[in-house]
Amino acid sequence: MDTLNGADSVASRYASIRFKSRLSKKAFAESLGIHPVVSGDIELGKRDPSRDVLVRLVKAYGIDINWLLTGQGAVPERGDGRDGGDGEAGASI
Repeated sequence: MDTLNGADSVASRYASIRFKSRLSKKAFAESLGIHPVVSGDIELGKRDPSRDVLVRLVKAYGIDINWLLTGQGAVPERGDGRDGGDGEAGASI
């Protein structure tokens, strides 16, 4: 498990996806079909995202799975505006 929450961790990259999506922690978790506590544990590095969560992240937010897991590859820059700018629905990274 990736227990360090530094710039090189899956946890920090997961958190950056949520931050860039402009969703609340609860809404982000719901967009992935997981409980907010599970999402929070991933964000804090207490658990690794499951294979299903990884697939949902790629599909919902268009992230590069290689970047998420290793920190190498295409770095997401911003959301794509699918939320209309109000931060209430899932925006892609």
